[in-house]
Amino acid sequence: MNSVAQLVLVIVLPLLSSCGLPLARHMPAVTNSMSPTIEIGDHCFASGVSSDADYPIRRFDIIFYRHPTDPKRRIDEKTLFTHRVIGLPGEKIEIKEGVVYINDSALDESAFEQRSGGKDFKALVIPSNEYFLMGDNRPDSEDSRYVGTIKRGAIDSVVNRIIRKADYDSGKR
Repeated sequence: MNSVAQLVLVIVLPLLSSCGLPLARHMPAVTNSMSPTIEIGDHCFASGVSSDADYPIRRFDIIFYRHPTDPKRRIDEKTLFTHRVIGLPGEKIEIKEGVVYINDSALDESAFEQRSGGKDFKALVIPSNEYFLMGDNRPDSEDSRYVGTIKRGAIDSVVNRIIRKADYDSGKR
């Protein structure tokens, strides 16, 4: 490795990270909660977002976020989860018979494919600075319907590229 690359790895990246500047993240998918959008083994690339000044979180963003620690489930402070942002702060969300309602209007989710089903959800007004997240594989996703809303500070990064496992394995990046 040349001296410039070593300088970047040893000094510059840790310095940027310690200043709170967002960095890129690469993470292979290990669950099917986002299937069919992200399948097990697919590779996600994301940009760090430490605040809304970096990047305001938008509906339908796919995010990496931290969940409260749970040693029984082997979830620690480094564990990242991946779900889609469905509800925004201050909105009323409800799910009836697989249809998501935002402020009493059916949400148009035709921009992406999801597997319908799963649990209905009684109306809730999303607290300020929190988000309602769901997996695209609705019947098999432990998301905000089960664990509640996620605080803005728990959001680590926003996925901006997905590479299928077969493409990644064959060198297509």
